[in-house]
Amino acid sequence: MANAEKTLQPNTVSKKTIRENIEKKIEAALGELKSEIGEKKFKNRVKKAAKILAHGFKNVSKPPVAKKAEKTPVVKKATKSTVKKAAKKSAVK
Repeated sequence: MANAEKTLQPNTVSKKTIRENIEKKIEAALGELKSEIGEKKFKNRVKKAAKILAHGFKNVSKPPVAKKAEKTPVVKKATKSTVKKAAKKSAVK
């Protein structure tokens, strides 16, 4: 986990911390509903709402990904048998 924190740029915030902050704010704003619908249901619904709201911050937490170098295709050398087969096909036509 320490490596993941080092790769993030100082200006970015991970998606998980954004979600946790949203959960805390929703709980503070809608604390009265907790007693009405129950602790477990309230917590699940707050978690779902925070996940939906944090969806827009998708690109904030991802560090830039280095592109992989493209491999050059390997060219097979013609063997004697493939040359003979090609010659036979062209002679038949």
